[in-house]
Amino acid sequence: MQNPTFVFLSMATVTEKGIAAGIATFIAKYIESQFRTSAGEAAMLMGLVSIPGATIGTLLGGYLVKRFELQVRGIVKMCTVLTLMTKVSLLMFLITCDDVSMVGVNTAYHNR
Repeated sequence: MQNPTFVFLSMATVTEKGIAAGIATFIAKYIESQFRTSAGEAAMLMGLVSIPGATIGTLLGGYLVKRFELQVRGIVKMCTVLTLMTKVSLLMFLITCDDVSMVGVNTAYHNR
């Protein structure tokens, strides 16, 4: 606990893994309900975005460390900034679509 580099990298890893686990569990259902897609289409969309995104992110992170010759302190700063950017971008989950009108569920019958 006395090594700040270890503490901050551990906190970043825990935050990232927690977010990834939560998103991986529920994102397909969220996409399905919010954007009115089928379950298969939502799962395919999630896979098409997350797999290349994780691959590109890992490769880009390694490239940036090598390109800018970052030492431990620079890596910690980069990790902290990117983690904060990730948390801010989670606000996109507040985007919703209007509810679909369904007679008898959220719209009254007009002729009884």
